[in-house]
Amino acid sequence: SLLLLLLLLRGMEPPQVKALGSLLGGEKRVEDAALTLVEAEREEEHVDDEQGSKTPSKRELYESRIKSFEEELARPVVDIAALRKVAMGGIPDQKSFRAKTWKILLGYLPRRREDWKKVLEDKRRQYADFCEEFLLDPTKLTQGAG
Repeated sequence: SLLLLLLLLRGMEPPQVKALGSLLGGEKRVEDAALTLVEAEREEEHVDDEQGSKTPSKRELYESRIKSFEEELARPVVDIAALRKVAMGGIPDQKSFRAKTWKILLGYLPRRREDWKKVLEDKRRQYADFCEEFLLDPTKLTQGAG
């Protein structure tokens, strides 16, 4: 219920948050958590006073990173150097970016997008063959010993 309340408080000004906190029985932790949320949102929308330009919020920076990954992974032939550069700041765990990026950087997937489907099918078939060849089924071991 605290999380739901915090979501409802998004965008409220501190006096409104205090008033709502007192209506809810003056729970200090609710008021403190809500004020912290309001302060964090204001920090995200920080305006640089010296230059008068808006500093991008954390959300805007994250969305920019997502767009960078979308662009790099959508190319017909992935530019490894560009993908490596984008990945240096961390790979978002969204839209399978992390899995695709690591597979490409490690050479598991080729640079050409059109080859990905066939390569993945071949690798999965190869894995299944290895499992069948090298892993022992315990039920078959006990049947053969009897």
